[in-house]
Amino acid sequence: METLVFFKGTDLSPEVSIKDNGSVYITGNSIMEDPHSFYQPISKLFSKMHVKYFDFNISLDEVNTESTGQLLALLESAKTNPHIDSLRVLWISDENEDNNDDQNKIFEEILGKPNEFLAR
Repeated sequence: METLVFFKGTDLSPEVSIKDNGSVYITGNSIMEDPHSFYQPISKLFSKMHVKYFDFNISLDEVNTESTGQLLALLESAKTNPHIDSLRVLWISDENEDNNDDQNKIFEEILGKPNEFLAR
């Protein structure tokens, strides 16, 4: 399993690891002022990937509204890629977040199932 992309996380941006088998890990914080610039190259990669099973794992300590929108755009680019047969999302968030239930419902409506949204 080869790593296609690896971004080391900072205080503001997440660590991102994308493997050639379709495993994606986004961890840390995503509170950049311009998350579009950060996530756009990843979205382009997702739209070109050829994998049967896409396993998307998100575990963010802090995330702002703009980043949430960009993460949703990432997931949509994977979902609409005709070369990806199956998309699974595991989103782990802080159980104290006020909008977890609403956010999870929105993601499930857009992405369908099977997806897991867990509180830590």
